[in-house]
Amino acid sequence: MTIASIGARMKVQKVRMVLVVAPTSVLGYWEDEMKKYLPKFSNRVRVEVVHGQQAKDRIKIIRNAWRNASFDEPRVIVTSWGLVTRPQSFKAFLSPTGRNWDYGIMDEAHVVKNHKSNSSKCCRRVFHKKGTKRLLLTGTPFQNNTNELWSIMHMATQGQVLGKLKDFNKLYGKPIRNARCRNASRYDIRKGKEANDELQETLKPYVLRRRKIDFLTNELPTKHEVCVWVKPSKDQVVLYKNKVDANIALAKNILSSDRALAKSSMMCAFQVMADLRKICSHPLRYLEDSMEEKELHSIIRGSKKLELSIQMLKAFKQDGHKTLLFSQSTQNLDIIQYVLLKLGSFKVCRLDGSVSAKKRHDMVECFQNGMFDVFLISTGAGGTGLTLTRASRVILYDPSWNPSSDAQAVDRAYRIGQTNEVWVYRMYVGNSIEEKMYAKQIHKAGVEKTIFTKGSNAEKCFFDKKELCKVFEQIPDGKRCEILDRFNRAQFGEANHPNLQLVVKHPCVIGATNHTTVYSQKRKSAFAEAQNSSIDAKRLRLDQAAEESARVVSDSGEND
Repeated sequence: MTIASIGARMKVQKVRMVLVVAPTSVLGYWEDEMKKYLPKFSNRVRVEVVHGQQAKDRIKIIRNAWRNASFDEPRVIVTSWGLVTRPQSFKAFLSPTGRNWDYGIMDEAHVVKNHKSNSSKCCRRVFHKKGTKRLLLTGTPFQNNTNELWSIMHMATQGQVLGKLKDFNKLYGKPIRNARCRNASRYDIRKGKEANDELQETLKPYVLRRRKIDFLTNELPTKHEVCVWVKPSKDQVVLYKNKVDANIALAKNILSSDRALAKSSMMCAFQVMADLRKICSHPLRYLEDSMEEKELHSIIRGSKKLELSIQMLKAFKQDGHKTLLFSQSTQNLDIIQYVLLKLGSFKVCRLDGSVSAKKRHDMVECFQNGMFDVFLISTGAGGTGLTLTRASRVILYDPSWNPSSDAQAVDRAYRIGQTNEVWVYRMYVGNSIEEKMYAKQIHKAGVEKTIFTKGSNAEKCFFDKKELCKVFEQIPDGKRCEILDRFNRAQFGEANHPNLQLVVKHPCVIGATNHTTVYSQKRKSAFAEAQNSSIDAKRLRLDQAAEESARVVSDSGEND
């Protein structure tokens, strides 16, 4: 639809210069599709990819395009976010005096979700002229809070729709957030609903939302998403307990009336949480020991999550399924890849930030042609843009703070062209920091559901200071799992499905829950009921700066 609309405007001589900014992994697809379809509208159109060249060569290509572009010979420049959003390289894309990009297309536009980031600042300068029409494509209009929605809309409309951020928060952001607090009054709920309805009406002319569930129900097979709650290994229990015990004082300091102490303690807590996440993945990540010095058996046994993943991959291969395995951390992929290659029974390929654009394209083609059993992917590098419909099984080895990151990773397999049922297995260590991350994911997804779904009854849950302190009260022991207790297991309809027997009956597993039913409108989630009954009346919550710090600190060193 995007290419057709651009082509139609080229046909009536309304477009001369188009800039497409996209993730590196899909530059080849944009080039191929535009070269395939745009000549049907304008047979003299030229499409050029600006990526991978030397700086002087990039400038030469762009200058030649500006010099030769006309309504009879329109030009399309396809480039990566990395080049447009870096202060040292974005100037090459600035339009010359008296000219402007007729269209600026931003694929995976949630890159500009933070209006203070270099990404947003650079894009605003590249597309700042009034004659430039902006088209932002994203499956996640915001990932953390409503400010990100404002940032994306501000980019799309130059601030003409939602106004200033301060005014936006006063009219919409604050009432909507207050209405979703656990102890919200009837007044807060009513005002929040009014603000939400008004925001939906305001966005209608500017947002075209297409969901698979609304338009492709007859074209796509069923997708099942299961949360697998895994036991920790003995080493993980010891390391986790020692880490929590060594930092138990942080829980008291976070709630201190001394603001400076509370803030510094909170930042320390986020670093501790990052270490706890490493322990949940594998002790080797936290201890930073060399794998070569360990026996293969001891590496596998070091993490129940890894042990279960290996067993699942063996079963999937035996049944003829191809598998995508995503992780937030390239260090996790190092461990998993090492074990799979040592076992010698898997054909494995891997995609992370170190893989060039051309190699990514070739790797995807090889996987789609059935040459590999397992595709190991860094969520940051390959969680968007790719089409990997040869896979019918997806394992999310470790969770992200943002539900959209995991959701987009899952959708690499669940796309047009998929002919098999897709089973998604989300792995969490029970009674650990990963449980809290799942609770946070549900809240964030609920905010998006509330704003973009008419009449939504998205669940209330929030990760506030009290919840943060609970991180230092929980120790994974392989027996308890708070979220399992919150769900009514009798309503987990897929528990007896043959595809779940390997997981549910495995000795490494505490239990499983159906992720799909979290937002079911047929019943109120047991998860939300437990959340509402366990919270105290004070509206204590992390401010936005602290929440962003949590994401940055916990993900530091894990992105490629």
